[in-house]
Amino acid sequence: MYKYTDKDFALITLNCLQTDLSKVLKDGFSTGHGFLREPNSIRSAASLACISIQSSQNDMFGGQSINCWDGSLAPYVDKSFKKAFRNNLLNLLNFVSKDVVGIELLSREIKSEHSNIPNCLPSYLNLDDKKRSDLFGYIKECVKETSRDDIFKCIDTAYKNACTEVEDETMQAMEGAIHNFNTLHCLPATERIWIYDEKEKELKLMSMEELDNSFEKNRFKVISVNKTTGKAEFKYILSSEKLQNNRRLVEVKTKTGQKVRVTDNHRMMYIKDNGEITEAIPESEEYQNSLSPRKIVFPEFSPKKYKILDYSKRGCVYKNNKLSIETIEMNEDLAEILGYYIADGSTKKKDDSYITFTTCEKVDGEYLKSLIRGYFGENVKHKEITYVREKDGMTVTKSHIFYLGTAVSRIFKEMCGENALNKKVPNDIMMAPNSVARRFLNAYLSCDGRRGSYNEFSTVSKTLRNQINLLIMRLGELPSYSEGMSSGNLISTNTLYTGRLGNFASKRAGIEVFGSDTSFEILRYNSAPITKRLKELKIPWGDAEEGKIPYRQSKEIRIHEVQNIVEKNKLKGFDTVINTYSIPIVSKEESNSGEEYVYDISVEDNESFLTEEGIYVHNSRAGAQVPFSSINYGIDTSPEGRLITKKTLDAIWNGLGHGETPIFPISVFQLRSGVNFNPGDPNYDLFQYACKVSAKRLFPNFMSLDSSFNAPYYKAGDHNSYVATMG
Repeated sequence: MYKYTDKDFALITLNCLQTDLSKVLKDGFSTGHGFLREPNSIRSAASLACISIQSSQNDMFGGQSINCWDGSLAPYVDKSFKKAFRNNLLNLLNFVSKDVVGIELLSREIKSEHSNIPNCLPSYLNLDDKKRSDLFGYIKECVKETSRDDIFKCIDTAYKNACTEVEDETMQAMEGAIHNFNTLHCLPATERIWIYDEKEKELKLMSMEELDNSFEKNRFKVISVNKTTGKAEFKYILSSEKLQNNRRLVEVKTKTGQKVRVTDNHRMMYIKDNGEITEAIPESEEYQNSLSPRKIVFPEFSPKKYKILDYSKRGCVYKNNKLSIETIEMNEDLAEILGYYIADGSTKKKDDSYITFTTCEKVDGEYLKSLIRGYFGENVKHKEITYVREKDGMTVTKSHIFYLGTAVSRIFKEMCGENALNKKVPNDIMMAPNSVARRFLNAYLSCDGRRGSYNEFSTVSKTLRNQINLLIMRLGELPSYSEGMSSGNLISTNTLYTGRLGNFASKRAGIEVFGSDTSFEILRYNSAPITKRLKELKIPWGDAEEGKIPYRQSKEIRIHEVQNIVEKNKLKGFDTVINTYSIPIVSKEESNSGEEYVYDISVEDNESFLTEEGIYVHNSRAGAQVPFSSINYGIDTSPEGRLITKKTLDAIWNGLGHGETPIFPISVFQLRSGVNFNPGDPNYDLFQYACKVSAKRLFPNFMSLDSSFNAPYYKAGDHNSYVATMG
């Protein structure tokens, strides 16, 4: 139902809108960025309800009225209950029964649409004797060795547990909805994202809090994904906003070990099976794969020139060790030197006139000496020190000392950090051409990487690990992430951050492989939909180099092979899949932090940005309009509908994160004789509770469906006949 109330906006946009939420959720809807299908849980339904309302609000002038909030969400309480009951029942049966095959059969049957078992499942607060008996019969057919008493105990316990779980889930869903109407989607203060600072000409990691504190228009860019091509692009941040955290935080973790924390309504980028890039909230059924870049083209960049004399306190370089250069500027040789330095190099704290490379036997001493003298000059003094273990005379480490002077040592510290905890890749390498990045990576991994069937490196610097992995992504490959406590005696209290890249992927990136090759490559990304699309196009099986689908027992296809097939067959519509990685999600866990602020940012054009560990998330749209909307409820008398009303009132009673009264949505409790208005009516207890909540919060408001101007329209059971207000 549409109503134009302001003539000046009548020809421009909708003003007032009454939304049939049950139809929106059942049939699905489009936000303009992608189509969302029907949810399968009350939590997802509440989140999608808010998204649909917020999406409509962004395209209109006035407010919205949501009729039958309770009845529209009730079916999804039932879906959540049945899911909880199934899971509890199977877990309990698995505990009391030894019939593994029978339980697996029951697991398939209980979820199948073609089985009669789902018709016997109880509903919330409704387990009658007939359903209980019928369900026993079906279970007994599958797990014949399990006793009658054990089966009935499992049914009753699963029912009780499911009731408790769905009540908790509905409470969280309604609290999330109330918070969602009053806040925008955000990232927590400590979450870091990749930023290119136009002012400093530097690519760096910044926390959301740091970015907000230093934000300037036309200064900061993020790495963003183009939805049409899938390519990584640098786009300006248009605005930043700081908000109090009154939402749940969700930590998403991928199969490659990447992690990111976002509020539970923050939309995440993913790619559909048809290759369309869109977004979804983290806990939705749609969000099963994250999105990461494959190859990143950086802006044109001029490396910094470090004048050695500027770093000398005495105005001269090391007296007894004259260098052949006056400035230090990035090239491939220096990148290699810095790779060795970041992996195993150090400078003495008090007298840093020399730099030590503890490379052991991993780098040939004569080669290292030739490399450094080739860059700094033939007069550079060098000393080799070998440490021998006393008990067996075994050489345990070998160090090379180069006397480059205090000025060069200070430059190395500025570029790369001083110690293991703050080591970093210099900006001049992060922004340099790929050939420079490869020289650096080869040097670093030759010292700090373990070489077997893969390249693996570990460091106590999280920034360093994530910089190196971004360089690998830039070269077109997908690294893995992991972390754990260090086992070393000196740094046992520090977290060890690890990155890994298989040998096949290393070779494709131009990174040297010293270990043995494996006979296969384990994929960490999802390529099945791509293979399906190629088969639908009738691409034959064969050699990918010839433009055919390679035959493998695993039916997996590599992204570089897809690129060959696309180019050979001149296929259209595959740009997004060859420029990104779709990575399966392995966990979505609540990660609350009530003390943190959260932050919204807006990004030009692409409306997305890249987080620290390489996950694309959607633009937060800071400054978007909080929905001026109302929800109407109180009429649905089903157990599920009553639960929605009760938990909605509970959420209003509790208030927002710091106890504030939620202004939106405007809450309207509908009154009707025979339903909730008189003692003895099925929802009379909810009317009494609504009065109590309103006395504290001034909400909900009340509207009578018995009034002379509303009563003629009312038809019991038909929510479209209930008159709903917008405020």
